[in-house]
Amino acid sequence: MSSIRTRLLWSLGCCTTLILLVSFSAVYAYVTQSLTRAFDDDLARKLGAFALMSEVEGDDDEETYEDRGDDRENRVHFEFAELAMPEYEPGPDAEYYQVWDGEGRILTRSPSLQGDTLTRIPVPGTSVYYQDGVLPDGRDGRLAVLAFQPIHEHEEDDGPLADAPLVLAVARSTGELNRTFGVLLGGLSMSALMTMVIMLLLVWFLVKRNLAPIDAVCHELTQVDAEELAHHFDVAHRPEELQPICQRLNELLVRLRESFERERRFNADVAHELRTPIAELRALAEVSRNRQGIGAVERQSFEDALDIATGMERLTTALLDIARCHGGQMGVERAPVVLQDAIADAWSPFATEAQQKGLGVVMERGETCVIQTDPVLFGLILTNLFSNAVAYSPEGGQLRLSVVTTRGHVNVTLNNEAPDLTAEDVARMYDTFWRKEEHTADPRHAGVGLSLVRALTGVLECQVVIEVPSKGTCRVTLRHAV
Repeated sequence: MSSIRTRLLWSLGCCTTLILLVSFSAVYAYVTQSLTRAFDDDLARKLGAFALMSEVEGDDDEETYEDRGDDRENRVHFEFAELAMPEYEPGPDAEYYQVWDGEGRILTRSPSLQGDTLTRIPVPGTSVYYQDGVLPDGRDGRLAVLAFQPIHEHEEDDGPLADAPLVLAVARSTGELNRTFGVLLGGLSMSALMTMVIMLLLVWFLVKRNLAPIDAVCHELTQVDAEELAHHFDVAHRPEELQPICQRLNELLVRLRESFERERRFNADVAHELRTPIAELRALAEVSRNRQGIGAVERQSFEDALDIATGMERLTTALLDIARCHGGQMGVERAPVVLQDAIADAWSPFATEAQQKGLGVVMERGETCVIQTDPVLFGLILTNLFSNAVAYSPEGGQLRLSVVTTRGHVNVTLNNEAPDLTAEDVARMYDTFWRKEEHTADPRHAGVGLSLVRALTGVLECQVVIEVPSKGTCRVTLRHAV
């Protein structure tokens, strides 16, 4: 599922864009309609003026009229015909008018037509009718047509034009109007684009700003781990919507902290209570093993009992050390430690076992490096790391250690083969008593070594990172300040 931020940006962006498009489209439609209406009103006024100021010349002989042929033109004339009307003269910006009788015969037309004719359109009723079309000179234009009754020169005139309504058409180029529409469309488009960009940036900024408290809580939450359960989320200064979430997180951390504390106290109490009987069991096994007169079978049984007691003693000691680390009771006595010597001392107990397993061991200890740390606790960290590496490496595997000093830090990196280890296991390797199923029968490893390592690195203020860079390879990096 996409993030809330992404969905908000998409939804607000789409809504904003739609609103802007609808708004600017409405503005464009309104302005174009207004301009077209003004254009039509101007044509209508000219139609009305022509109709009111036109009259039909008298004709005493109907047959003479019928026989005139094309001479019937100019029987309708305008009172202001004597005035100068340059717009109806031939020219690039000429306008046109034309009059037909009821039978479609041309009675008069503007000089600008120069023998051409306008398209005759049937007029429904007495209202003005408008139609777009092409003017005689090829320009785009608009035609207004009106049916009207002209004034007769003689009231008693009863000729063929006496009662029949005439049709008057006025035409004008829409080139300037179309150019205005183009300018308007271009301006609105640019305005819409700029407004859209500004609005989208504003939406992005506002979404980012108003979701910042959620990001802050998420970032703060990622800093909380098993060692930071005492963390408290500030509730009072959070937005109202986040206050219940922060409150529930605080309650959850309290419950987790109490649960972890109970587990640690239980482990420490159990380990403490078991130390005495385990010590007694170990002493009894040692005494019985060394007793004179026992057979080989009994002696081996006491050897096994002693090994088990020793393993249990190591386990209880590790559990107590973990509890002391978490409880802040582990004493730290820092002293200068030569890192290469500490590595050699920690590796010494495992060299024979590594040789017996046929491990290919490469030690790149680098230049001599001195660190300030607790020699015992730091040696315990290295011992546990070497113990795991040797125990879990397959027969004939490879084990490589390298020491690299960087600015202010030294990295001790241990690589070993671990065919059964996966990247998903890394998150659980620090858990107490966790082991891969294949190694659950190994009495030397109860699954507390790495838990102790992590607890000790917290006390010594260093870091340990476990990675599976590739299938079948485990890499452990111990980082300490120089």
